[in-house]
Amino acid sequence: GYDIPVNAQYRLNSNQFIKQVFDKTQIFLHYTAGGPSAKNVIDYWNSDEPQIATAYLIDGNTAGIYECFNPDYWSYHLGIKGTKGRLDKASIGIEICAYGPLVEKKGKFYAWPKNYSSVVIPNDRVCDLERDFRGFHHYHAFSDEQISALESLLSFLIKKYSIKIQKSFDLTWFDYNDSVIANTTPGIWSHTTVRKDKYDLYPDVRITKMLNRLAAKHRK
Repeated sequence: GYDIPVNAQYRLNSNQFIKQVFDKTQIFLHYTAGGPSAKNVIDYWNSDEPQIATAYLIDGNTAGIYECFNPDYWSYHLGIKGTKGRLDKASIGIEICAYGPLVEKKGKFYAWPKNYSSVVIPNDRVCDLERDFRGFHHYHAFSDEQISALESLLSFLIKKYSIKIQKSFDLTWFDYNDSVIANTTPGIWSHTTVRKDKYDLYPDVRITKMLNRLAAKHRK
């Protein structure tokens, strides 16, 4: 059972994940690149064919943690070519509800820069990076509550699955690192670690601070 509040009532249909148990040695963090509702994401995943999903979602309004399926099982969530899902099987995926890269127009920040959607992100939720990350200078900032929920969930999963995590984290953690793919390196990673074409997660110092707190707490 969980030692943290987790909503396991609103789940994925069983055809959306693969009921095979694999040892878990990695956790990958994502954001949804969409609206704040975790339930909407689950509905969307349930409505399509491919088995692409993560075991957990963190809601954008409430920072509630949703368990979409039992994390002993797996689903495709990384999309790494030529690996036949090797890392998907070895990892637990966590999606944080957030829009991702933003574009500024006349002092307003818009999500989905490719089509300048009408989604305006309030200025207090805009992360202004010190330097561009993958071509964007502004990203939709996670709420402090989302980061705190993520920390609790990670701590729970590290203990439950005896995940060996890195000794320390800095902003290079967000960079692409093909050795993580080649070696299925244990630890906590970002989707950007294994995909050059992804933007999740954006380099947020609050995330690396939080990961360093976990590293200190779970030092083996």
